[in-house]
Amino acid sequence: MKKRKILHALLIACLLFPAMIAGAQHTASIDLATVRNMHSQLNGINVSAFYHFNERLIGGVEMNRFFASKHVKHEEMVELSSWDFDVNFHYLFPVSKTLRLYPLTGISHTSEREYSIAHEETSFQRFWSFNTGAGAVFELGKWAPHIEYMFTWGKMNQRFLLIGISGGVIPARPVRRALSGSFFGSPERSRRIWRSKKEQLNIKADIISFTAICFFFLFLLS
Repeated sequence: MKKRKILHALLIACLLFPAMIAGAQHTASIDLATVRNMHSQLNGINVSAFYHFNERLIGGVEMNRFFASKHVKHEEMVELSSWDFDVNFHYLFPVSKTLRLYPLTGISHTSEREYSIAHEETSFQRFWSFNTGAGAVFELGKWAPHIEYMFTWGKMNQRFLLIGISGGVIPARPVRRALSGSFFGSPERSRRIWRSKKEQLNIKADIISFTAICFFFLFLLS
């Protein structure tokens, strides 16, 4: 058990490191949040990395870790905990200078652990779900607080409420000005900048892929 916890910690570090690199280079963002599973009455943390395809469309991978909590089930005390791994896409609608609303869709995989205290037995449920929901993000400079409600459709329909903060989002307007040549001068220089931007986008895609692989191994060890 101790070895498994160490492996979890190492893989979470692998997840955060490339996401932070991507955020530092301003084409992705990392999110940290608290999350509540209202179906199973579990509280946990959310760590996610999102790639910004443009000003409106973003997509990424998310991990929810719900900590162990005691519940009464069929007149018996049990301990519940779970891991959720999601791939979600958001489409942002600007409402004001700082507020954006978004619908979300995606898929998730849940691994739920139930431990019977009286019988000292452990059982697992693993299943896929289809995600829908909506959220709001407040763009306040470098940091962006957000709130999100998600409903999952599958073997076990679940509801989630998430409150957190994002960082490292790409500033889209300066990039457009750079690519147009109006800010940096000559068209040739603009073409060089465009090629450089394309190379950076390829690097970020590799970083996001690596992050997804980290999520996969976390799932295998959960």
